[in-house]
Amino acid sequence: MYLNSISKDASSFTILDEFKKTKNDILVATGMRKEEKITPVVPDKDTENEEEINENVLTIPEGTDANTLGSILLEKGLIADVNAYNALVDDMQIRDKIVPGSYEIPEDAKVKEILAMISNTELKEFTFTIAEGSTIADNANMLKEIGLIKSPIDFINACNNLGVSAFKPGEHKIVMPMKVNSIINELKMDIWF
Repeated sequence: MYLNSISKDASSFTILDEFKKTKNDILVATGMRKEEKITPVVPDKDTENEEEINENVLTIPEGTDANTLGSILLEKGLIADVNAYNALVDDMQIRDKIVPGSYEIPEDAKVKEILAMISNTELKEFTFTIAEGSTIADNANMLKEIGLIKSPIDFINACNNLGVSAFKPGEHKIVMPMKVNSIINELKMDIWF
């Protein structure tokens, strides 16, 4: 149905396509992959009253909760999947921070940027390098120094709980807010057997 809603032509897809889309939505929601914005099909302006709606303005009514916001964003074509949206809302920890009002949404805005705007949350980008052979404790202390985490001990415990013993060396970029477990999952070294 979703493919049909964004296409002028008849569309078909398999269950494999749906799994791929769901996997991509999860990777986008956790910040492990950049979001690919799908532009919905919009009727020609000749058939619409041009004064009717400013498509760049998003109005959030008083009393809107995160679930209702998800429906509004889906209807406006600003998100493609409510489950991925809910995962991102939980990861950003903004479920109870929705601020009603009218927001001008830039055409190239990412979902995380839109959610930050609507929840009056500042996105802060951290860029750092993980050295080859550095320990979890070394990295926890470095992440504390740059202000990404508050407690190295809690970070180390979270790594232990997730079974993470090494991070990918190299340069990394994390956009906060993000749960500690999501930070760890983004940085962890993938081990293939």
